[in-house]
Amino acid sequence: MIKWNEVTWYSKTLALILFIVVIPLLAFCIGVQYQQVVDIRTVAPKLAVQVAIPHQAEVSTSKTKCYQNEKYFVISQWNGGLGDDFLIASLRSNQDVLPCTFSLALADFTLADYNFLSLKGKYLVLDEGSAPSPRGISIVDLEQKKTVFVADYDGGNSPDHKVTFTDNSMTYWEWLRKTQVATSENCPVYEAIMNTTGNPVFVQMVTVDFATLQKKYSGTSECVAFQ
Repeated sequence: MIKWNEVTWYSKTLALILFIVVIPLLAFCIGVQYQQVVDIRTVAPKLAVQVAIPHQAEVSTSKTKCYQNEKYFVISQWNGGLGDDFLIASLRSNQDVLPCTFSLALADFTLADYNFLSLKGKYLVLDEGSAPSPRGISIVDLEQKKTVFVADYDGGNSPDHKVTFTDNSMTYWEWLRKTQVATSENCPVYEAIMNTTGNPVFVQMVTVDFATLQKKYSGTSECVAFQ
C-alpha cells in the first residue's frame, strides 16, 4: 500500500530526476526559443539605428513600397506614426525574387520611424523628423547593420535644398548649428524670420562621398527659417 506522506527511495529518485534532468532541460528549451525570437527581431543598436518589431507582421497594401539593388531588398510601410517601418533582406544573388509584402519572415533585420531617401549599394539613406526643418539624415550600412553617418539638414525650405544623389555621392544642405549662428548682422532675412517662425539658422551645401563617407562643404552658406 502506498503511503503518500512517507518519503521512500523511489520518491527520492523521482525528485532527483526532476531537479537534475527535467527542470534544466525545460529551462534550456525555453531559453533557446526566447533567443530565436530575440535574434529575429533585434539588432544591437549603434549610433542612431532604431530597431523595432514592425507594427504589423504581415500586410501587403498600397502603403507598402519596395526597393532593390543587386545585394539588398528593402520593404517599407507607413506605421501610422512618424514614418515607415523597414524590413531589410540580403539577396543571395541578383536573380532572387522576393514578394513586395510586409512580412517579418522576409527580414534579416528591421528599422522603425524613418523615411526612405535612397538605396546605394550597401548603404540605405534615410530621413527622420516630425517637422519640415530641421530633419535628420542617416546612412545605414546594411552589411554591418548599423548607422555610419548622421547629420541635421534642411528638408523643406526650398526645392533647391532637396537631397540629391549620384552613383557615388549624395548632396544635402547641412544645419551649421555649431559653427555659424544667425544674427541681425549676418542674416539678410533675420527680421522677417523672427516675425514668422522665430528661428533663423545657417545651412550650407554638403556632398558626401559614399566611398569614404567624408563631407565636402561648398563654402557658401544661406540663412533660412527653421521651425
